[in-house]
Amino acid sequence: MVNRFKAETKRDEQLPEQTGLEPPEMVNPVPRPTIATPARSGGGHVATYAADKRKGGWLVRVAGPRPDMFSGRIIPVTRRDRSIGDESLERVVWTGKDEDTGENVALYKFAPKPQSLDEIPF
Repeated sequence: MVNRFKAETKRDEQLPEQTGLEPPEMVNPVPRPTIATPARSGGGHVATYAADKRKGGWLVRVAGPRPDMFSGRIIPVTRRDRSIGDESLERVVWTGKDEDTGENVALYKFAPKPQSLDEIPF
């Protein structure tokens, strides 16, 4: 009687060079999370987007030594994918200290970007 189990384990123990087969590529199906690293300006301020928990939508979060002085200005804002876009800040919604870092923070409403009716697909 032939022990089929031993034959199978022997075949499985062979190296890829011996079998002529290459091992399959290991693909990680879950992408690794990326944390946006906001670009700091020369003044030490950082601007990112933040969710508006009261009314819904988005705000711009500015952190730094004097975050409340940017009303009416166009500033670079870092997105989660580390790309940078410019936003025109309209008014301050809230100022205070970050609970985690103790850093000075201000939340701003920003102006919507003009959209052309030609760009909207139907």
